[in-house]
Amino acid sequence: MSSAGRVVKNTAYLMSAFVGQKLLSFLYFTVVARTVGVEGTGRYFLAVSFTTMFSILTDIGLSNVLVREVAKVPERANKLLANVLGLKAILAGVSLLAVHSVSRMLGYSEQTLLMITIASLVMVLDSVHLIMYAVMRGFQNLRYEAVGVVSGQVITIGS
Repeated sequence: MSSAGRVVKNTAYLMSAFVGQKLLSFLYFTVVARTVGVEGTGRYFLAVSFTTMFSILTDIGLSNVLVREVAKVPERANKLLANVLGLKAILAGVSLLAVHSVSRMLGYSEQTLLMITIASLVMVLDSVHLIMYAVMRGFQNLRYEAVGVVSGQVITIGS
């Protein structure tokens, strides 16, 4: 397939996936807000927002570097992936420690701390899947990322 054809196909995959994900996300947040009420929704968004501030520590740009390096030398993808995953494990530990320490210092309630803990674990898992997507982007195959984006949102709604 030509380079232009691959770009069009990959763009269509991702655009469709992101539109589907946004629609499912809207449905999910509507249900969450109606189910847990005002206070529960506030705690939920506090937990998500709080952990999002620390998500930069789990990636520090590694995903973008991995895309570039895999695209340049696809034969090194396994070695690059192993190196990045090892570094991510260390960064995830640092991030989790930072989230836990700062949230304790701020004196949040136990229920809020539990929600922050769960959100921080999801943050780490999200960081790992971004690395997998980076490898696929390096190989210029976004079909699986598109499926993963929609599947992830369906799993979120199901849980």
